[in-house]
Amino acid sequence: MLMRAHDWTRSSLGAPGEWSPALKTVVQILLNSGHPMYVCWGADGACLYNDAYRRSIGPERHPGSLGLPARQVWDEIWDEIGPQIAQVMSGGEPTWHENALIPITRNGRRDDVYWTYGYSPIGDAAMPNGVGGVLVVCNETTAMVDTQQRLLAERERLARLFDRAPSFLAIMSGPKHRFELVNASYVRLIGGRDVIGMEIAVVLTEAVDQGYVALLDGVYRSGKAFNSTGARFAIAPGPGEPAVDRYLDFVYEPVRDDDGTVTGVFCEGHDVTEAYVAQQKLLALTAELQGRVELAVRASEAALIRLHEARRLDTIGELTGGVAHDFNNLLTPILGGLDLLTRKLGGEPRLQRTAGLALEAAERARVLVQRLLAFGRRQTLQSRAVDLEALINGARVSFERAVGTTIAVTIDVAANLPPVEIDPAQLELALLNLGLNARDAMPGGGTLAIVVRRSGDDVAVRVADTGHGMAPETLARAIEPFFTTKAIGQGTGLGLSMVQGLVAQSGGMLTLTSQPGAGTTVELRLPVAVTAAVAATPALGSVPDGTGAVILLVDDEELVRMSIADGLRDAGYTVVEASSAATALAYLHGGGIPDALVTDYLMPGMTGTALAAEVRRSLPGLPILLITGYANLEPDEARGLEVMAKPFRQHDVVARLRALIDRSSTLHATAAS
Repeated sequence: MLMRAHDWTRSSLGAPGEWSPALKTVVQILLNSGHPMYVCWGADGACLYNDAYRRSIGPERHPGSLGLPARQVWDEIWDEIGPQIAQVMSGGEPTWHENALIPITRNGRRDDVYWTYGYSPIGDAAMPNGVGGVLVVCNETTAMVDTQQRLLAERERLARLFDRAPSFLAIMSGPKHRFELVNASYVRLIGGRDVIGMEIAVVLTEAVDQGYVALLDGVYRSGKAFNSTGARFAIAPGPGEPAVDRYLDFVYEPVRDDDGTVTGVFCEGHDVTEAYVAQQKLLALTAELQGRVELAVRASEAALIRLHEARRLDTIGELTGGVAHDFNNLLTPILGGLDLLTRKLGGEPRLQRTAGLALEAAERARVLVQRLLAFGRRQTLQSRAVDLEALINGARVSFERAVGTTIAVTIDVAANLPPVEIDPAQLELALLNLGLNARDAMPGGGTLAIVVRRSGDDVAVRVADTGHGMAPETLARAIEPFFTTKAIGQGTGLGLSMVQGLVAQSGGMLTLTSQPGAGTTVELRLPVAVTAAVAATPALGSVPDGTGAVILLVDDEELVRMSIADGLRDAGYTVVEASSAATALAYLHGGGIPDALVTDYLMPGMTGTALAAEVRRSLPGLPILLITGYANLEPDEARGLEVMAKPFRQHDVVARLRALIDRSSTLHATAAS
């Protein structure tokens, strides 16, 4: 309608009745096309366009540009399009551009607009060069280009994360294991070789000779993952250099398509050469020292063996504590992400089951780390005065369920016992471990007796079974870590070690007595608490609503911080993330006032406890939650702070934080009244 109603006599085109047949034809095509089209006609390029085109030019040019010279309409981009129009008008070649950036002003602002367009001549024998005008057939591709750029940016971000991962990573495709992706750590491992697009047997002949390609073949054919710890791999560190031995912890994991067919293998691992060499040196030095001492002082052989054992246990404890820090930081985002997924995949049973299995495996890994830390006496205990009668009776149902119906459980707790100083959750887990050991010792059924009595300055907890008992050689090694008489896959050998570590770290002592055919008795002597017992904190229900409270979250580990932040935001909190104590202090000094602070303990520059002390100077009542994957946290360091050990589930940290904030609010309200 606008085209028909327009007064064309004011333009160089004149009245429509006087237009040339060529112009009339192209206008007819233009008006009946749903594709964006534009026409520049005559010497001054008078402008005509259809409805499909006007959507891209904005109110600045529609409808005011009808009939106006092209240069006047498109002055802001004339340097770009003017030469193209001149080329076509002079009888030159048509032009074509895909996704070209041509910024224009529309809707009151300058927009980066992308076009796919072509300029074609409109033939008219009566016009110079036989060209009456230029037909512009175009399509705005801004949305598509923006999407492509966002996807590219995200892919580059993921590629950077992949490349910067501390572990070595590689993805190989097909039965010949052609390298698709490798990260910087993998390239360093293989001596800087360029392997992308190449088959492993061609570029890493060492992998063939040492059996690694055969392992890859097995994973590809069977679809079953392969794990190895401390595997030797001889590889040249650079071109022309002799091979050196590296020791690797790694996994080969099958890669599957949507149909479940194996299409490749994913490799992930760590170069543990330094730790391996150090361990070998330590073992060699220990053996040498032991030999010299035994030769020099045979009379003190028993004392020297005990000394060697203590040193060995302490070394394992130190190694466990260090590894647990990194492992707990790795487990935290895994547990948090899987926890979040299981809550979000309600309508996807298969994915829910997969996520649930992964979460169960991660939980088992968390328990394994806790057992290692308990054995090494490096776990962070939340010790307090505990009423043993209440704890044991409260755990009775789960205890009986764990040992089974063929075993009779009797509990005899003396009256008026004083409370003991211990972590109640760890003690309950320790008793459950003892119950499971007793169950395995009584496959045909029997009796399990728990007797609690005062014993001097301690309280003695005796757990006795009527099982098959242990031979002297087995009894001598029963508390040794990783020693087990169970079949492979049925036990870790850490149960008794964990119990012994907990009791020792709590200031108590464990004794073990057993005879073949006469059962086994484990006695835990626990120190009496100097304060009254505290009632157990009731379990929290579903994940509480954060109600928009602002949480300042500080952790130098990006994956850990992102995982916790996602969980808090999902629970309704507003999260301000900081990668260091300095960044957090800058936020506070800039006027930020959070409702609570969640900070990691071990960070470069300033620890979480030091940060908490600094924050308390200006915000004395701020709730603070100290999270730590570090095993050697001293009690004095965390005095007055709420401590939560990594790894944890999302709902656990949300619930703990909600309780902290509620408690702080109650204290403020009480003080105000």
